[in-house]
Amino acid sequence: MRDTCDQVGGVVYDSNGHNDNYGFGRINAARSVCEAALLVELTTPSINFNDIPSGETTVRAVVFSVRSCRAVQLQIVSGPTTLTGAANSFGTPIGTSVSLGTTTEITPRTARIWISYTATNNGDTATGTVTIRCTQTAQKWTIPITANTISRPKAAVVMVLDKSGSMDFDGGDGRKRIQILKDAAPVFAEVIQPDNALGIVSFDQDAYDVMPITPAGLETFGAGRINAKAAISAHTPNPSGTTSIGDGVDLAHQQLQPISGYDVKAMIVLTDGQENTPKYIADIMSEINERVFAIGLGTAEQINPVALTALTNGTGGYLLLTGILDTDDYFRLSKYYLQILAGVTNTEIVLDPEGWLYPDQVHRIPLQLNEADINSDIILLTPNPREIRFHLETPNGDIIDPTTVNPSVKYVVGDGVSYYRINLPVAVASGAAHSGTWYAVLSHQDIVIPVSQATTQKQGIRYSLNVHSYSNLRMRTSLSQNSYQPGAEITLRAVLSEYDLPVESRATVRALLERPDNTETTLSFTEVEPGVFETKTMAPVPGIYRLRTLANGRTLRGRAFTREQSLTAAVWKGGDEPLPTSKGDTSECCQRSLQLHKLQLWLLALLVFISVMISLLMLIK
Repeated sequence: MRDTCDQVGGVVYDSNGHNDNYGFGRINAARSVCEAALLVELTTPSINFNDIPSGETTVRAVVFSVRSCRAVQLQIVSGPTTLTGAANSFGTPIGTSVSLGTTTEITPRTARIWISYTATNNGDTATGTVTIRCTQTAQKWTIPITANTISRPKAAVVMVLDKSGSMDFDGGDGRKRIQILKDAAPVFAEVIQPDNALGIVSFDQDAYDVMPITPAGLETFGAGRINAKAAISAHTPNPSGTTSIGDGVDLAHQQLQPISGYDVKAMIVLTDGQENTPKYIADIMSEINERVFAIGLGTAEQINPVALTALTNGTGGYLLLTGILDTDDYFRLSKYYLQILAGVTNTEIVLDPEGWLYPDQVHRIPLQLNEADINSDIILLTPNPREIRFHLETPNGDIIDPTTVNPSVKYVVGDGVSYYRINLPVAVASGAAHSGTWYAVLSHQDIVIPVSQATTQKQGIRYSLNVHSYSNLRMRTSLSQNSYQPGAEITLRAVLSEYDLPVESRATVRALLERPDNTETTLSFTEVEPGVFETKTMAPVPGIYRLRTLANGRTLRGRAFTREQSLTAAVWKGGDEPLPTSKGDTSECCQRSLQLHKLQLWLLALLVFISVMISLLMLIK
């Protein structure tokens, strides 16, 4: 292999003495020119931060094109300086210089220095400059910076609730499906942020306007919250009702279309069965332009989730399936609603543990908040939140409890939930509390008996702690499968970013997988490109596959962070059959379901007829 060359009398020879006028010599000459030349050009004459939501930090790059094989250094020599607007609006989150090493390549290279902007209040603007110098050439560039702040995006959400006859069936944990819904859905109305709005639609074989889209309003007392909780409480199945999911989705779409003043429009569809009455999802799917989330309350065979998956895919939403619930799954539907709330409002899930609290116990649950987090909701789900003493401990040991008076802290108690809503940093006795390990501390309000004397779980209180954060450090997960038949391949993907930059080589991602046959395993993700993680698994057994995706890592400043999200996949015999439509339902399973509902209606009519005849006979006697 040639590694040296000499030139004698105009002829170039390689290290073996062979003529190389048309080979290595030309490359070597090109390298000489490359090393001799040094051209640095600014390719971003200005930096613009357009429409950054209040409280968020984002970054933009000052970009240079470098033509040279030599080492080059670019560094900030002045700024970034704020000329107008809030002081210190601009920053340098990952350093004030960038260096390129030597190279053998002669193609242009790119160098970037990152500038950040932290948005303040809605309507604010800021301007500034930054001056950057090339050490090797002594060139200087002064780059102008402009920025403006908008309000945090607001969401309008319609809850689409199934009221078909099967909602009165057993849910698997001793509660009827309708009761599971009534226990879980109010949490969404309790926790949704005040600037957002919600409405409710119900459906059986038809769709019904239940509650118009109404601003949520203040925690506890807002009109949207109160009306939504009352509507959910009054939600009652129709004993003879069939299932037209398409009707419900279409009516929710009609509610959302004319609404203005909201940046995100979304719907959450809950159903416990297959669609068997027009309109079908396939009939109206092309008209839907909102984000759609769906929850299937039951098994894959009961729900046939292909149509729901098709409805949610491409909208920014997704489908979650509960499976058959048992007594250990009390909070599953509530947690699904909270996770979807996080998805609708662009909020991250930091932590999601659950447990039992016994009378003489104190549970200190650690949670990681970091400098990228803007605010956080620490949410406690429990059947009676007033039975649990719930306070927070900051990284410095300061205590925040329901009696704390602080403009950055709200404590809210509602039906089946209590939570702290905190803006970060929080001013406390020892200073500003922000990054580090916080603790949610739980204990009984009244100590009755010691845990050693407790004989059943009924003497403890079940709970689930959900920690959400509106943050500049984000994880977006997705799930795809190449079939809905047993043997399908499931692909999971997680994208981690901080200030819109990939979280590169400083995080690990895994998924806890529970299969339909109750076997469990852990899937490790591979970072396939900066900040993008993927893994795959097979689905050999019919049923629902539950996957809890967990990320752990370090921020740009070295602080620990955690993120998580639940996803579900499903396979079943006949899973790849075509979707039913009004133009001809080709799905055998849906035909069987429709026939069953018709039989139920016929039997109900027969029972009514027999009852009337018996009454008449008794009158005649």
